[in-house]
Amino acid sequence: MTDRLGVFSGVSAKGVVACNFLCKAAFQTLKSFQIFILMNSPNRNPIVRSYRDLEVYKSAFRLQQEVFKISKKFPREEMYSMTDQVRRSSRAIGANMAEAWAKRRYEAHFLSKLTDSDGELQETTHWIDSAFACEYITEPQHSRLLQDLASIGSMLGKMIATYQSFCY
Repeated sequence: MTDRLGVFSGVSAKGVVACNFLCKAAFQTLKSFQIFILMNSPNRNPIVRSYRDLEVYKSAFRLQQEVFKISKKFPREEMYSMTDQVRRSSRAIGANMAEAWAKRRYEAHFLSKLTDSDGELQETTHWIDSAFACEYITEPQHSRLLQDLASIGSMLGKMIATYQSFCY
């Protein structure tokens, strides 16, 4: 039975505190499980302790390294234009994810940095298409990079759609 303030009669303050603690612990466990399901991959540890544990970040990092390697062969006259732009945008995909991870206490900031990462992914796609159109990369390189970008975009899109489950 409740009194006029809506407080249950017979429930001590210690009981309420214990209930709050258990609810918070269950919520944190659920969030960890959701992160695991979202980033599901073989041999995956369900506890994400760092942005470096995220499959989407690992994929973005591999992509930036591949872009760097491929762009070394771009013509010298592109050094301060296309080469610089594609390297910068590909690096910014993962960099924005890292920054988002640090700001996940604030939902709006976390979401903002994730969308910045998605914007950099779109810019990288543009530069990869441009490099192919200028015949700086081969068709197989172009296809592989676009597949990698699509995969990262899909994972990033899932994070954006469920961003609240990453915040605390």
